[in-house]
Amino acid sequence: MEKKEADSVDTFIIVTEPIQRSIQTARVIRRLALDIKIRNILVVCNKIRNPKEREIMTNGLSDFNLLGFISYNSELMEADKNRNENSE
Repeated sequence: MEKKEADSVDTFIIVTEPIQRSIQTARVIRRLALDIKIRNILVVCNKIRNPKEREIMTNGLSDFNLLGFISYNSELMEADKNRNENSE
């Protein structure tokens, strides 16, 4: 995103997953967003399967503004997989 485009952005939402690589990526993305003067940065934690993963995300992203958590849903994964197989 160029600085000119960033001027029209007031909020940036980062979607993460409960793995360390995703937490590290969120930190990199936040730094890049701050570099282009986006100040309102929120995080959505995706594919959370249990309370331990929620705790990992809460602790690992304690310096972020957490917007919320989305639970892992195997039915959604299967539906998407089936949709892709049927479109071939």
